[in-house]
Parts: sequence; C-alpha cells; structure tokens
Amino acid sequence: MLLSSKKDLAMPTIVSLVASLPYFQRPFTKTSVLAIPEIATASNEENLKKARTCWMEGMHLVNEVSSHTRTHAQILALKQLKFEECFQFMKKLRQIHEQVEGEAQRLRMEVSLFSNRN
Repeated sequence: MLLSSKKDLAMPTIVSLVASLPYFQRPFTKTSVLAIPEIATASNEENLKKARTCWMEGMHLVNEVSSHTRTHAQILALKQLKFEECFQFMKKLRQIHEQVEGEAQRLRMEVSLFSNRN
C-alpha cells in the first residue's frame, strides 16, 4: 500500500485500513470460531464422557461407603447381640448369687443357733 501524504500516515481512514487488510492477512492464520457440528458433537461427547467418568467415580465411592457402612452395621449388630447375651447371663449370675447369699445367710443363722444351743 502506498501512502499519498503525511495526513494518511498521521491518521488512517477507514478506507485506508480496509485497503491494508490484505497485507496483514496470512494464509496460515485462522481467526474463525469452531462452528463445525462434528467438532461440537465431539466436544459434547468428550464432556459427556468426562461427566460420566466423574459420575461413575462418585458412584464407586458411594458404593464403597455403603458397603463399609453395611459391614460396620452388621458388626455392630453382632456386638449388640453378644452384649445382650452377656447381659442376660450376668442377670442370671446375679440371681444365682442372690440365691446363694440367701442360702449362706440362712445356713449361718442355723449354725449360730446350733452353736448357741450347745
């Protein structure tokens, strides 16, 4: 492009700018936005795949937590049953102890009465 005067050099006009565009364009420069449907579909599929992967990882973690919780609940239930069995056993032992104590008290009284007679 040839500049005709110093005025063109100082302040370019729209006409001079438009005329200079071919000099600034390069064949390897791409300035368009990707609007090809296949690329958009591929991008959507990639996003869907990423979302699906994240969702599956999340479900895997939920399953792990659920399995761990279920196992923990079963262990607690077994411990609760064992505790109940031990508690019932201790109640029976206490009843037996009270019976034995009552019998021992009765026997001591008989012994003391028998020794007082003699």
